[in-house]
Amino acid sequence: MKRNKITSCVCGAIAVLILLTTSGCSNIVEGTKSLTTEINNAVSFPEEYFITYEVEHGDGTVSTVAKGVDAEGIIYYRSGNLEVLYVPAEALYDRYERDESGVFTKSSYGISYTASRVEQETKEFTDYADKSLDRYLPTVKENGEDDFLSRTCDSCEITVGIESFNKTYTFLVDKETGICLSWEESNTLYGNVNTDEVAFRCLEFQTDNIELPQPN
Repeated sequence: MKRNKITSCVCGAIAVLILLTTSGCSNIVEGTKSLTTEINNAVSFPEEYFITYEVEHGDGTVSTVAKGVDAEGIIYYRSGNLEVLYVPAEALYDRYERDESGVFTKSSYGISYTASRVEQETKEFTDYADKSLDRYLPTVKENGEDDFLSRTCDSCEITVGIESFNKTYTFLVDKETGICLSWEESNTLYGNVNTDEVAFRCLEFQTDNIELPQPN
């Protein structure tokens, strides 16, 4: 499933990158279109998948976020104590939420959800997966390939600031899907390196034979 999303920071980087690497108005326009198309298709989720992230927050707390899609098109999402299923109902989705007994029961609101509404409600997961789009920023440094969860990844790094004080972002991008599998942030102050803010890493990455909980 191809996704058509470009973050605002990447959009700004496109203009800078094309202006620096092309000459002539027609070349700029064509170069921008080409790079925009590449970014739009950079993250491609498999038809079936189950992916879980562990997130370390700046306050020291840790949480998990997971999303899965099975062969029937059922979507599973978990964030904190929230655990829901979105079950296809013609062109829409019915929402089922897990109750205290562990059973997924249909939402009492009696409404169906569009695909865009489901994307909105699962945006936290998508934001982590899409962090790989930062590889298109003009200041990114490619550090070769790495292996993570038995998947081949591109290792990327971005540093902003000056020598005495800067912030570094390091992340791994799955080569097959373009999904971000790991992200860490650190800052350097006069040679002292400290990790801070948000760090996340993928704990589980399945792409076939996905078995999800079933609605009641």
